[in-house]
Amino acid sequence: MREFDLQLLRLKQCLAVREDQEVAAILGLSKHAFSDRKKRGSFPKDKLLALKVGRPELYIDEHYILTGEPGPESSAAKAIAGALNAVKGRMGDYSVGEPSSGYQMPVDVLIGKIRMLDREDLIAVESVVDAILKNKKVDHGKSN
Repeated sequence: MREFDLQLLRLKQCLAVREDQEVAAILGLSKHAFSDRKKRGSFPKDKLLALKVGRPELYIDEHYILTGEPGPESSAAKAIAGALNAVKGRMGDYSVGEPSSGYQMPVDVLIGKIRMLDREDLIAVESVVDAILKNKKVDHGKSN
């Protein structure tokens, strides 16, 4: 998959939209202008940064959208990443959940769902994850 397509997919996840034309409208681009950029593989970074500044309630993590890695300023993302690393340490890189329980979810799906949460939800998730890890006595990806 091309870098543009990956960036677009992450932006759609963050905005909780499905269609390119929805992304174009949110970024302030016409459908035609967005389509042209997509054909050229030229992601509208300037529009993304303007969206982050102009719509802070969206909690846009431009670093994540552009690179696929959580931005350094996201403490909730750090807590969640730490929890996922702890789970990965026990379950491997590809799924979350105990195979014997019948419940498994690809880590990327879980991350995608978490990225759609608003700030208040992320704070709640962070506290729940902290409580679960404390209860399981998990520290830095190793179970005690």
